[in-house]
Amino acid sequence: MKHYFSVGRTVMPAVIVLLLLSGCISVPDSPSPRFYTLQPIKEAGSADIGDAASLDGAVVGIGPVTLPEYYSRPQIVTRKSDNTIEFAQFDRWAEPLDKSIGRVLGNNFSVLLPKLNIELFPWHGAIPIKYQVIMEVIQLECRLDGEAVLLMQWSVFDARKELLFAKRSEYRTPVGPHTYAGLVQAISVLCESASREITAALAELASKGSALIPLTKE
Repeated sequence: MKHYFSVGRTVMPAVIVLLLLSGCISVPDSPSPRFYTLQPIKEAGSADIGDAASLDGAVVGIGPVTLPEYYSRPQIVTRKSDNTIEFAQFDRWAEPLDKSIGRVLGNNFSVLLPKLNIELFPWHGAIPIKYQVIMEVIQLECRLDGEAVLLMQWSVFDARKELLFAKRSEYRTPVGPHTYAGLVQAISVLCESASREITAALAELASKGSALIPLTKE
C-alpha cells in the first residue's frame, strides 16, 4: 500500500511558526484591560458631623453592601442615552464593586471620625460591634456623557441587631472628564457624600445614647 503525504500541508504551518518567531509576521495586539479602584477621601475638609466624642473608641461594622445583580461582574457598567446597558470590555473594576464601596466607606469613616474603629463585613463574631451600617444600592446610574447617580437605602443597627435608623438617600455628581477614569472618580465622590451623611447620623445616634430615631426617607 502506498502512502501519499501533502508536503504543502506539512511545511506551511512550520513556516508560519518560524516567521512568527522571527518577527516577520506581526499579529495585532489586543488592547490590554484597564483596572480601576474607588478612591477614599484624604482629609475631612469641612465635615460637620456634630458631637462625635461619644463615638471615640466605638467599633462600627460596615456592610454588607448589596448591588443590583448586573453589577456583579468586573466590567464597568454604564447606561446609554437609549436606556440600554453597556458593559465595558477593557475597563474593569480591580475588585468586586460591593467590596470596593464598603472598603472606601470604611476608609472615609476613619478620616471623618479618626477615633472610630472600623470593621468591614464579614467580621469575627467576638468583635464588639456597637453600630452596624448596612447599605443596599438600589440604583447606580452612570453616564459617561452626563452624571453619576447613587440611590441607596442605608440602615444602622445596634449591637442587639435592633434597627435604630434607616434612610433612602440619593446623591448626584457630574462626570468629568467623560471617560471611565472620570466616571470612577465621580462614583468616589458619591461615596464621599454618603460617608459624610452616614457619619453625621452615627454621631447623632451616639450623642443621644442610641435612642431610636424615627425612620426617614429623602
